[in-house]
Amino acid sequence: MSSQQHHAPRRPLHALLVLFMAAAIGLSTAACGGANAKEADTPAVAGKPAPITAEEVDAMYALYLGGRYDAYVALMLSCDDKPESYRNDMVNLYKQHAADSAGDDSSRAVDAHTKRVEHTDDGRAATAFICVTYADSSHEELMLELQHDGRRWRLR
Repeated sequence: MSSQQHHAPRRPLHALLVLFMAAAIGLSTAACGGANAKEADTPAVAGKPAPITAEEVDAMYALYLGGRYDAYVALMLSCDDKPESYRNDMVNLYKQHAADSAGDDSSRAVDAHTKRVEHTDDGRAATAFICVTYADSSHEELMLELQHDGRRWRLR
């Protein structure tokens, strides 16, 4: 399979989870701080943020891969104006997905790296393309939408 190919996830539960997460991430674009903010902080220069690097995206996604779901959810702009119970539900959703994937090598992610980052909106938004490798050596490319909130890069 070419690394440039986009395809639907092979697993129905995984597809449903990805769809739910994409919808949840896209609900809101309010701004606030979160755990582990230093990793993604970037200075604004003349009103324009420094471009997010592949390494910064990798660090963000590593929170998810490492099971630090609270920190990963804290990076989501869409959760900023939501009650704590909603953020806790998001954390539990990620935990459940990890538990469901634990025994299935075709859905347990073991590695990820950012292939490229495309900046838009005069450098205030970006799309990161991440290659995720699963325990059975299969892989797929995911897209993460990012937004600079005036202080640091966040998951949109």
